[in-house]
Amino acid sequence: MNKIVSLCLLLVVSAHANAQEMPVVFNKSFGPPKNQYRKLVIAENNTIVAIGGGADNGCITKLSATGNVIYNTKLNKGGLVAYQDLLLLPKGEVVAVGGGTIAYGNTRITRLNNTGEVLFDKSIGNGQGGYFTKVVADRHGNYVAVGVDGSKPAQARIVKFAPDGKVLFDKGFGAHNVFTNVILDEDESIVAVGGDVGNGQGKAFVVKINEKGEKQYELSFGKPGAVFEKMLLLEDGSLLAMGGGAYGTGNASRITKLNVDGQVVFDKEYSTVDGKFNAMKINDLGQIFACAEEKDKGRIVKLRPDGTELFNKETDAALFALEVGRNGKVVAAGGNLTNNTGKIVKLLPDGTEVINKNTGSVFQHLLLTEDDEICVVAKDGYRIVKLGPDGQQMFDKQLGKYDTKTALSALLMSPAGEILAAGGGEEDGNRIMKISHGVAINDIVVTEPLNGIANATLTITLSGFLRNNGVRTPVNVRYKSVSQKDGAGNADFEATEGTISFVPSDFATGAIISRTIQVPIRSDNQLEGKESFHIELMDASGLHLTKANGQVAILDQPAIVKFTGGINGAEPATDVIFTAGLFKRDNTPLINATGKPIRLTYKYGNGTGLPGVDFYNSTKTPFIIENGASTASLAVKVKDDNNFELAESIVLVLSEIKAENEAIIGYTGDVNSISATQYIDDQAAYVSLVKLTDANESGTAPVSMFKCMLVKATDQSILTNCTGSDINIFFGIDSSSTATLGKNYVIMNGDRVKITGDCAFSEAQIQVALVNDHVKAADATVVVKLKQVTAAPNTGLLRITPDAKLNTAVAVIHDDGNDNGEPIITAK
Repeated sequence: MNKIVSLCLLLVVSAHANAQEMPVVFNKSFGPPKNQYRKLVIAENNTIVAIGGGADNGCITKLSATGNVIYNTKLNKGGLVAYQDLLLLPKGEVVAVGGGTIAYGNTRITRLNNTGEVLFDKSIGNGQGGYFTKVVADRHGNYVAVGVDGSKPAQARIVKFAPDGKVLFDKGFGAHNVFTNVILDEDESIVAVGGDVGNGQGKAFVVKINEKGEKQYELSFGKPGAVFEKMLLLEDGSLLAMGGGAYGTGNASRITKLNVDGQVVFDKEYSTVDGKFNAMKINDLGQIFACAEEKDKGRIVKLRPDGTELFNKETDAALFALEVGRNGKVVAAGGNLTNNTGKIVKLLPDGTEVINKNTGSVFQHLLLTEDDEICVVAKDGYRIVKLGPDGQQMFDKQLGKYDTKTALSALLMSPAGEILAAGGGEEDGNRIMKISHGVAINDIVVTEPLNGIANATLTITLSGFLRNNGVRTPVNVRYKSVSQKDGAGNADFEATEGTISFVPSDFATGAIISRTIQVPIRSDNQLEGKESFHIELMDASGLHLTKANGQVAILDQPAIVKFTGGINGAEPATDVIFTAGLFKRDNTPLINATGKPIRLTYKYGNGTGLPGVDFYNSTKTPFIIENGASTASLAVKVKDDNNFELAESIVLVLSEIKAENEAIIGYTGDVNSISATQYIDDQAAYVSLVKLTDANESGTAPVSMFKCMLVKATDQSILTNCTGSDINIFFGIDSSSTATLGKNYVIMNGDRVKITGDCAFSEAQIQVALVNDHVKAADATVVVKLKQVTAAPNTGLLRITPDAKLNTAVAVIHDDGNDNGEPIITAK
């Protein structure tokens, strides 16, 4: 990150559990493939009992409330395929009934004690088919089981057993029929309903016998292929039976009401097309609600106690399950079998449609919570969907392998409000799953305050409240902060521990159930990058800890890098130094504590120094702020040359900053780069003086007698003036001269010479014109001494060489003459 923006304490919720999401407490399989649980009940102490089987293997399983196995009893003798119904007995005992198929095995009844030990296991039949579908117990502890035998043709059967499993009677009724349900009335009389066993020859029928097995009545209804699926015993002793027939049988959806003596109160079909009612409910007013499947259509009816219609609604999908909620609202679920689309319908008491929702796949089972939330289970696969009272989806869970060969065949809600489902199939064994209310805490990312302390806020959320006797129970959640290895410690946050309470009356039905806690986050002067600790939920009044750890990631306040100074370099070998530092946005220095170096990416900008000529311009040298440091320095090596120049600039440009551990570092302001300038001072230079030649007095032209040279101070090698301006060299005649200025010679340059700065000259000559007096005299000397040198500002150090041998030069004027009195110049 290279741009710094103003940030306050930042909270980013990365995991948020809303009030509707219910966690899976357990999801377990208890058998090999080709097995399936058929029924599920809640037993003592919230234990769970499931029955089923498959592949010649009946199964009775008991689990603790948390899903631990208490027993898993399997029975595989006598042609047992699966158990289909069960009774819970005192002392934790269980009676289960089932058997084989219509063509294989026998009817079966088994009793287990509370540890899963078999107390009795009875098989009835000759192995040619039969099974029990339902079982009830009378007040004497006897068991009445109904189903079908394997005779040809098959017969519906009622069998009564003593508590020890002894058969008290065994009665057959109605060829081609099976009993699907049984109840006991106040007189201990047995009423059973059923119908066609599956060959299209049986009819819907009702049988009533007394406690001794003596028939009181037997009635049949509808056309061949008809069946009563379910029945209800009303308070006045009358009986309601509902059913119909499969498509093509000529049987429409049917509800029949009989009085205690078997007289028909009403017997009605509520559609003109083939179909059957799959579910039925009665409200406190005796009104009847039922839903039906009619091939790819469905139907919901509401009837008066006498069977007359209050409404009769056709739907565009088959309906398999129905519940009546608060205020008389009715909910039904099913779907279109052709395209496997789920359907949920909700009607007001007057039949007005308020929900008609296509979602998921075809639904087989339905339940309503006490808050009118809708929970449905798909016909195929392990899919559970929950909707709010207005139809909005609360969750859609796929809890196992999904295909048409697996299914959840049982769905119930515990008194505490937990959802239990069981099933299995060809590709999976017996499976039980539990979804309960839970508590979760979110994860957040916070930014460390610039200074002082700021609070980080985490959210603790419940999916709902468990119930006790129908009343939502309060929840107390204990929590504490926990440091993590190589993460944030107590120097980064204040240790926090406490309990937060959720009182049901504080939250409206359907509202998000959440509260917040705060953890103080401390500022420091270290750049650490991302550090983490977590808040641990330790207990939640029995609620499942869906997400017990809330991660708190602390990011540093965005840091800035800026240049803090540097050192100019100089030829021939003094490096240029650039220095940068790490700071808070308020300019407080920071220490790199990320555990890794902070790497500053750089390049050279447009300075007056030429890359590769005046300095080495490689960018491979690392420019880094080491772990534990606050600053970084970069040394740029200069290159020597033979030019005398002004101070040359090197511009260093910083761009990308590479830091570890998600540290945020940039530059002040809305910029992607910054730059700094340092200079290369030229090396020290001298001006030296040499004699070029002696001269003869008789010379007629000025003579370049002396030369001023620009040289390096170090080794006296020649330099070229590239400053862009003249170097002025001032000189004078030393008093030791024997020749007289103006009499014996004249300096043509006056008192100074210059070396021009166009990068072409390194020297300047002093020219002398000789005066011939035609008088024979001794030779004389001219002694020139350098006095001063000046150049433009910002050049390197420049002065007259201190070496007397090099700042003073002596030339000789020879007095000469010839016979003609003309001077003769003799070069030396």
